[in-house]
Amino acid sequence: MPDLSLERDFETVNDPDIARHFDGDNGVLPFDVREAIARIQQGPFLDGYEHTRLWSAVITRREDVQRHFAETFQVLYVDREKRTAFVRQAETDTPFPVLLRRAPLNLVESAVIIHLRRRLVEEAGTGAPVVVNRKDVQDEVLTFRQAGNTDESGRRKAVNGAITKFQRNGILKPIRDTDDRFTITPVLHNLFKLDEVSRLVAALKSMDGGADSYDETQGGDDD
Repeated sequence: MPDLSLERDFETVNDPDIARHFDGDNGVLPFDVREAIARIQQGPFLDGYEHTRLWSAVITRREDVQRHFAETFQVLYVDREKRTAFVRQAETDTPFPVLLRRAPLNLVESAVIIHLRRRLVEEAGTGAPVVVNRKDVQDEVLTFRQAGNTDESGRRKAVNGAITKFQRNGILKPIRDTDDRFTITPVLHNLFKLDEVSRLVAALKSMDGGADSYDETQGGDDD
């Protein structure tokens, strides 16, 4: 005979003012707020221009959202100007489980990120969207030559793969009716801290190529 005592522990409270969305749902936050939390946790960030309803939920119930992430050792960052929200793992001397495990970038992806972030810094203060085209990104990244790799076609293909990846996670936004022009999401500047950019630059400098000409201080101040 199975022990059903644990199941009874998870019975939902019968509160008619709170909608229940699944068996065992004892959450107390409105659906929009919970969806916004899930979207932020999914990463890399919540785009308030694309998800206006969820952005409104974050702004309205920011303390609740912040408290939720603090419970799991994460820090919520909200940029009202850029209309973006994202989380970082809390930094503390106290050991705790790490939930955010960012997938490592390969060298080509690192070079693309450095190029895009540098373009954001160069255009800072203009108030206009920063636009890049595929060929310029390819040409810039191809200056970072991995020792012994002379396959330019293969490297261009790898750059295209990185561009597709960054489109998928929202860092690059395709411009309507074009296949090769994109705007850079400003939150990229916040997603990669200056010490992370420095590590990417160091990795590229270990290659036989143009990374030596890149000054990591051009990454801008860490926010």
